Amino acid sequence: MSSFDGVRVDLYLRDETSPAVADQQRRARSRLEDRLGAADVAVEEHSKRVPADDEDALYSTYADVRAWADDAGVSLSPFFQRRESYDPTAQQVREMVTLPVLWLTVSERSALLATYPHVDGAVATVSDAVDDLVDDRRPPNWAAD
Repeated sequence: MSSFDGVRVDLYLRDETSPAVADQQRRARSRLEDRLGAADVAVEEHSKRVPADDEDALYSTYADVRAWADDAGVSLSPFFQRRESYDPTAQQVREMVTLPVLWLTVSERSALLATYPHVDGAVATVSDAVDDLVDDRRPPNWAAD
């Protein structure tokens, strides 16, 4: 039995990536699903940028991640970037968030425990978090219970 019962992993994959990045995304997904089970790993594909709009579900997730990072005292930069840029969907310049090609969140009972990648002195990568989860170790960068 895993020590992560009740833990949910949300894996976010940017669409339209290079073959090498797509292969990295597939490996991370496969390793997590093999270890935790597909029911405990939710996968969402997304575009490179999302509008900074509270009505957008992915932006809402980003806002939660940003709040976790602030509380944990870690940085999401340079992986997540928020700035004015052209939004082809709206056909105008507006505030957008550029998302990483691969990121994940770890939650327990709807409480966000961590997101990867982030910087806490050193870079805490998605690969590091996947390795820890697959090896049944609690990643050291999770927020305290």
